[in-house]
Parts: sequence; C-alpha cells; structure tokens
Amino acid sequence: MSLFVCPVCPWRGRDHKYRHAKAGETTIRFDDGHIWTFPNLILHYIHDHKWLPPENFVKDVMEGHLSFSPFGNQEVVPQRVGYLAESDFVQGEIPKGLVDRLQNLIEQVSQHDDDLRYYGPGEK
Repeated sequence: MSLFVCPVCPWRGRDHKYRHAKAGETTIRFDDGHIWTFPNLILHYIHDHKWLPPENFVKDVMEGHLSFSPFGNQEVVPQRVGYLAESDFVQGEIPKGLVDRLQNLIEQVSQHDDDLRYYGPGEK
C-alpha cells in the first residue's frame, strides 16, 4: 500500500481537518459505468486546500449512484483523479456538499470492499 503525502502542506505547524499523509486508495464505481480511483488524501485536498477536482468527477460524486455489482473477470481501467503534484493543484470554489457526499461514498465503498475489486491490465 502506498503512502501519499500532500505536495502542498508544510511538514509542521498546520492544523487541518483531514490528515496530510495517508496510505491507500479508493475505487468507486457508479451505475452509469464511470469508475474512479483516487488516493485517500482526496478529502484533505478538497476540504483543506480547496482543490477543485475535474468537473466529470464532481458531477459523478454529486449526482451519481454507486454500483456494488462485482466486476467479475472483466478488465476495467478506472479514471485516476487526485494524484497531484504541486503544479496540478487547481483551486476553486468547492460545490456545497461535495466533501460530505464524497466522504459518505468512500464509507459505503469501504463496507463493500471485497465486492468491488477490479482487474486492471495484467491483473487477472
């Protein structure tokens, strides 16, 4: 499991709601077929730094419904979001409710983790 460290935070002297270093990734799948993978720091990026994720991701989070159907042996390649370097940090106005909705989706997915494993290229 990879440890992700926020590329924007100083190492000391700052309090944030969400941790600036965290291990792991989350993959969420919506019933329209969109699949996203992101580091577990994404809530920190959005809430604590006002990082604005891509519009398609925001739309899925705000309007989409999770799919808990298994991937089976199907090869899928999720879209990656939130793997940031300092130069990728685009700030903006965060839609109201985005952080809460995303946190809720992450919690739902974590309860169904075994059902949501996916196969990437060469992982069958």
